[in-house]
Amino acid sequence: IGITSHLVYYSLLRKFPQIELTSLIFILSAVMLFVDHSVWFLYFTQNWYPFEEILGFFLICVWLVPFAFFISLTANEGSLPYGSVISSSGVPLDSDGTPSRRKVNRVVAFFQFLKHKREEIIPAHEGWRTDHKYL
Repeated sequence: IGITSHLVYYSLLRKFPQIELTSLIFILSAVMLFVDHSVWFLYFTQNWYPFEEILGFFLICVWLVPFAFFISLTANEGSLPYGSVISSSGVPLDSDGTPSRRKVNRVVAFFQFLKHKREEIIPAHEGWRTDHKYL
């Protein structure tokens, strides 16, 4: 199961920066992450090992590659100097405010859209005290 999961993750590298959330390979990789985690969890509940060894195994063999994909996708858009800004309607904009022709990661665009909507619904409170001794 673990090797199969990693082969599916490897196939994600073909279109790496532009991973489509609706593509079959992405959905299969998410399912394989869940299956791989579940199988190893069942194995470790039936066989006793020290907690540190189980945690190390899960971190390196089960979670490292999927989390590395996720972190690299979210850090990729924000760290590029030419990264697009997302308008409130979800359209990517260039630095001059015109609609961008570059592709934007849909995961990042979705979270930027949610952040914008949250700021519209729950505006920052101007009366917050910043001189409090616990802040």
